[in-house]
Amino acid sequence: MAAAVVYSHADPLRGLGREPTLFGTNIGTWAVIGFFVVSGALITRSRLSRTTWEYGRDRVLRIFPAFLWVTVLIAFVASPLSLLLNGGDRAWSWPSAITYVVTNLPLGGGFEFRQDSVGTTLAGLPIEVWNGATWTLIYEALCYVAIAVVTAVVPRRLLVGTLCLAWLAMASVAQVGMWITLPKMATDLGTMGGAFCVGAIFWLERDRVPAGGSAATIAGIVFASAALLGFPFSVAPVALAIVIFYLSWRIPVDQIGAHDLSYGVYVWGWPVQQLVMLTLGTSLWPAADLAVVLAATTLLAWASAVVVEEPALRLKQPRSRGSARSPGATSQSPSQRQDPKRAVPPPPDDDVEEPARQRRPLQRPQPPQRKVD
Repeated sequence: MAAAVVYSHADPLRGLGREPTLFGTNIGTWAVIGFFVVSGALITRSRLSRTTWEYGRDRVLRIFPAFLWVTVLIAFVASPLSLLLNGGDRAWSWPSAITYVVTNLPLGGGFEFRQDSVGTTLAGLPIEVWNGATWTLIYEALCYVAIAVVTAVVPRRLLVGTLCLAWLAMASVAQVGMWITLPKMATDLGTMGGAFCVGAIFWLERDRVPAGGSAATIAGIVFASAALLGFPFSVAPVALAIVIFYLSWRIPVDQIGAHDLSYGVYVWGWPVQQLVMLTLGTSLWPAADLAVVLAATTLLAWASAVVVEEPALRLKQPRSRGSARSPGATSQSPSQRQDPKRAVPPPPDDDVEEPARQRRPLQRPQPPQRKVD
């Protein structure tokens, strides 16, 4: 999904038109919706297995260090380097670099006060923004806070119903925003918050969510139909969630590579494309340009994982088996954890965002064994 976001941004950043679409909606938007669906499931699982302090600490360590790393490097390395690549009449200054970092500290902001560039280092490019992908991170953080509050105050038996009402409200705002003009923040929160709620509900009701091949096929048809009929932010994300979680069983992503590069690819893709534009302009064919961008982005994502993200995650204190659980936590039997019909695969005991090399390999579900006394 991170690579899909990079692909979606490629043409606009090269000045070649609008983002490519799928069923009438930007591919990048679908990727972000998918991100929030998966995040809703995994973050809800994390919240229900941790104390409030552990949960808050883990969320900060997961999302903020890599974001701060890319923001500082843009301000003090990439933007001055851009003058060497293609100086012209462009200019960089220390005050502008400092204000760029400070105004972007609220996770890319998504707010009007954030500074998009450093000096005039991007002057003349189709989009004069150094990192236009990080604006979604503030909504991710808001979802983190919201699920923490909801699980703390709502009884477990009412949690699914509460999240269903929240999904209905946010999806309605996002959907209505397609027909009438609403504040952008409202429609963005409705789109991403609604997808997050879908993922959370799927996790809580994972034993009841259909996840076979037939269900995924039907869900794919419903997804395409809903999007084409004008309901991309209400019905479509629910169907998309079924497809995503079905694929999570079929594709052993935990066995691909030694490091989790998804977050790094997401936050580095846009600035790498800007550097490529400053260096090569539009001289490359679009496919070749995308290949160069993805290769450089993957390298920087690997550096981010090794140098920043994994050391930050190691700051987490190991939790004992008997550590405190939040009020909404529930226990599961081995047979429940190994049910092959579940849409959301059971995570290992350690945090889902731990470095990939520390994760246990994905185990294909096995039938529960009868205990012999």
